[in-house]
Amino acid sequence: MTRAKKTRASHKKSKTGCHTCKIRRVKCDEQKPACQKCLSTSRTCDGYEDSREWVVVAPPSSILVLDGFEDDQGRRYFDFFRSQSSFEFSRFFDSGIWGKLVLQAAYSSPAVRHAVIALASSHKEFKYRSMLTQWEMAHSSKECAYGAQQYGKAVRHLKQLSEKGQQGHAIALICGLLFIPFEVLRGNNIAALYHLEGCVKILNETRSAIGLQGRPPTQASSAASENDVEQELLPIFARLDLEASLYMGLRSPNLYLDYPEISESDYPSPVFLSVLDASNCLNSIMNRMHKFTRSTGDHFRYRSVGDVPIGVVSEQHTLLSQLSKWQCAFDGFLSHYQTPLHHVAQEEKQINLLQIHHDVSTTTLACTLHAEELAYDAFNPMFAQIVSLAKILHNTSSAEPKPHKQQQQEKSPPATFSLETGIILPLYWTAIKCRDGRIRRQAVALLRTCQQEGVWIGEIQAEIAKRVIEIEEGELFDCATPQRVFKTSQDIPEWVRIHSVGMTLDETRREAKIACLQRLNGPDGEWDEREELVFW
Repeated sequence: MTRAKKTRASHKKSKTGCHTCKIRRVKCDEQKPACQKCLSTSRTCDGYEDSREWVVVAPPSSILVLDGFEDDQGRRYFDFFRSQSSFEFSRFFDSGIWGKLVLQAAYSSPAVRHAVIALASSHKEFKYRSMLTQWEMAHSSKECAYGAQQYGKAVRHLKQLSEKGQQGHAIALICGLLFIPFEVLRGNNIAALYHLEGCVKILNETRSAIGLQGRPPTQASSAASENDVEQELLPIFARLDLEASLYMGLRSPNLYLDYPEISESDYPSPVFLSVLDASNCLNSIMNRMHKFTRSTGDHFRYRSVGDVPIGVVSEQHTLLSQLSKWQCAFDGFLSHYQTPLHHVAQEEKQINLLQIHHDVSTTTLACTLHAEELAYDAFNPMFAQIVSLAKILHNTSSAEPKPHKQQQQEKSPPATFSLETGIILPLYWTAIKCRDGRIRRQAVALLRTCQQEGVWIGEIQAEIAKRVIEIEEGELFDCATPQRVFKTSQDIPEWVRIHSVGMTLDETRREAKIACLQRLNGPDGEWDEREELVFW
């Protein structure tokens, strides 16, 4: 007979007993503050422990973290400007403008912040345009629309500052500086010129009010700070003013500059303490020189045949003397100047670029009153130096490492745009004014590999120069080769030489309408205009 197995009655376990009863594995009566089960056995009741985890649920905060940006897209474009655009725009000078002054203003001014985002949008679309697929091109149009919206917001914020005096002036100048490349990158050069003229007007009015040599000591510190910003922006606007005059033909520089050490013709050579000091001095001379060539020199070169008044010749000689004094001062500066190790590469580029611009200015001014193109033949050695220095600059820029963040990005194209006037204009000038076949072909070859510099596009200028060479030499263009014997200056007669080249661009169709002026019947003959289409 088998014994029935006893089963333990089931019961619900309590989880709220005291700690002592839990250890003893006995049922706790859960009386408080101490259970009777512990007290009746002379034990210490260790009390009750609530092991439940409490989670506090709070409503979401209505306070947002504000950094000035409206959306992530704006943040991405701002980061693109900071990591890429600011480096490319300051290829030679102005790194402190794009990488510091503009960025600082963007954090404190909504107008500048929106302008930065708008410019970054245009620059990114321009930079990656050649790599886009058809679907990406459609998406790119939305990005352009976003940039246009940011541009409009920047303009609206500027209008709110229009009645704030000097403080509004500084912000307006920074926004104007951002609007200029925004329009250039979109092919709206006339709109870019409109912004430049507005900025030049502000600078002229401000400098006239405070005096060219300083500000009254009674001015408020905030106004003084704004004037410091305007002084810091003056060199870049001086270069843009010159670039506009060279590109627009009959336009004269409108920005008033004055470098006191060269204002008098009999003043001794200036002394430069830095590369920037030499640059500012040369900008002042070039500003005065191009005003002379536009207002006076072009009249006697293209419209009036005969003797040039002695006063005009004297003004030309004064300007040539100032260029000569600048060269002496620059040579003296370079003979003892020690470039800081961390600035060696950048300042070497600046030095070479200043020498190029000095040589272009010298050839332009020396021949501006000559009715014959033969006058340029005397400057073939200077043209050769321009090409040589431009080649060094081009090779140096091509070998430069990309910014660290750009290196990490996939499919990142090389630098494609710089706002500064670099080597395109000097090379184009050399190609159409130097009649040495080998030198001018070397200039064209370099032009074809140049990135865009402001309104100047190397590929376009190369094709125009190529056609000019073909017309003057009377044969098809051929690149320089060791075996080829090229025509020299003596082989190009005066009557076939082209005096000036006007151009109207259609970037959509990739064509340029050029108008070449010649005097087929000699210096006393009538002008013959030859119009052609050039494609690139």
